[in-house]
Amino acid sequence: MDIKLKDFEGPLDLLLHLVSKYQMDIYDVPITEVIEQYLAYISTLQAMRLEVAGEYMVMASQLMLIKSRKLLPKVAEVSDLEDDLEQDLLSQIEEYIEKAEKIIGYNLVQSKTVEDWRHAHQDILLSWYVLKEQLLGARDEDYDFLSKYVKNINDEYDSQKHKARLDELKFKADEHSTEIDKGRALVQKFVMEGHTKYAREVSNNIYRLLSESENIVENETGRHLQESYMKDMKENINKHYQKEFHTEKLKHYTK
Repeated sequence: MDIKLKDFEGPLDLLLHLVSKYQMDIYDVPITEVIEQYLAYISTLQAMRLEVAGEYMVMASQLMLIKSRKLLPKVAEVSDLEDDLEQDLLSQIEEYIEKAEKIIGYNLVQSKTVEDWRHAHQDILLSWYVLKEQLLGARDEDYDFLSKYVKNINDEYDSQKHKARLDELKFKADEHSTEIDKGRALVQKFVMEGHTKYAREVSNNIYRLLSESENIVENETGRHLQESYMKDMKENINKHYQKEFHTEKLKHYTK
């Protein structure tokens, strides 16, 4: 029996498999349409075969169960398997954070273009941010939510390439450095100290500056707006730099 929905067309058992394996969002499955098509299918059978009807009834009921669990408040206990997976993930969260920080350190050194930094900022640093906040207790996410960020880190991590610890890297930054270089040193510091908000903020400033520096604006009005925008980004980085790097305790991180 094939099901035809807005975003899916195929056998009912395939639909159930995709939902069960989290390759398709249960919220995107209109259960009413599935049931209506199932009933229409049953009514067209020449001879009622209970084993056929029973097989599809089981699959349809499983879809309904999955969706009902997602829609209802989480007061019921999760299955032993889900609980084990979540506990396993949470117990290893520091390992994933350490991997992410090695990748971030590598990107701080190697990322030169706006595309490099876009990937570093939007994928890896965001994944670090989510896991770090979970560890610090600022978030309370479930296994499904956290697992996609773990996957981002694992997909990127290469033990041969990402060997250096973040605290082993040295960045040259002083009053005469560019805002990009100051920003790199700031991101290193904020990540090492677990300041998730500031790490993302400065990383985003770097990304915007790199993006605008590659964006050539032809008209005068556009150039003025661009210059004002970049000035704001630079001032924000300099504000953080003045506050964070003009203390004795931070001289360890710069040359």
